[in-house]
Amino acid sequence: MEKAHIKAASLMLARAFEDDYRDEFPDPEERKRKTPFACEFCLRSEFSYIEAFVTSPRLEGIAIWQQSDKRGKRPFWHVFTSGAIWPALRVGLKALGRILTLDEYVYRKHAELARPGTGTCGRWR
Repeated sequence: MEKAHIKAASLMLARAFEDDYRDEFPDPEERKRKTPFACEFCLRSEFSYIEAFVTSPRLEGIAIWQQSDKRGKRPFWHVFTSGAIWPALRVGLKALGRILTLDEYVYRKHAELARPGTGTCGRWR
């Protein structure tokens, strides 16, 4: 996957995982509007740290991996330089906080339960 695919990939991922964002966006209309931005935030903020592959330029499928040793706190400025700040603003601070809290919980559990070198887990990484 190339950076140029991020916007389209975000839309595809939002369609696939919209129901997974019920806690972040309880209102169905808000969820439909904001889930693409949540997916775009995740892709942009993690793009330098993941391996992502698409099935074709039409993006019928996407596979995303992030190895455990690449997981860690990102510098705050990374949100700005990655372009993730714009979709983050569209998501809203409250929902973004819930997304980041869930991701941190998942990564803590992964570190606790998974063997080293087995990759990572998360909502769709």
